[in-house]
Amino acid sequence: MAAGQRLSLVLSRLRQGERVLDLGSFDGAFTNRMGLAGAKVTGVDQAERSVEVARRKAEEFSTGAEYVCRDFDDLEAEPLAQRFETVTTTDTWEHLRDPGQLVRVAEQHLLPGGRMLVVTPLGSWMRGRVIDWAHPWR
Repeated sequence: MAAGQRLSLVLSRLRQGERVLDLGSFDGAFTNRMGLAGAKVTGVDQAERSVEVARRKAEEFSTGAEYVCRDFDDLEAEPLAQRFETVTTTDTWEHLRDPGQLVRVAEQHLLPGGRMLVVTPLGSWMRGRVIDWAHPWR
């Protein structure tokens, strides 16, 4: 599934004004579009440079998206004060040694009745088929 299709999939499931936490927001390409679509989105990424780019684009295009530079380990140990209706993670799951950590972090940040949307570029990751040469750290 191409990046544009993955973004469309996520956007089609968001509601206007919904509070969204995006784990692994990278440069904000998806999160800023979520903001433009009417979500109140907070993106989290561990790479300072990515967060800088995301913030700059959020300001330039007035997306309303906010960004936090945190490692998932730190986020799990010390959750954000805010809770969210939806937690998203796009193209992140397949890069982690412990993908279950995303679920634990999501649980800590979801409001009661909240949901988590997980999208990967290759669905086989979610079905347990791992391509060792593509991601040797798994």
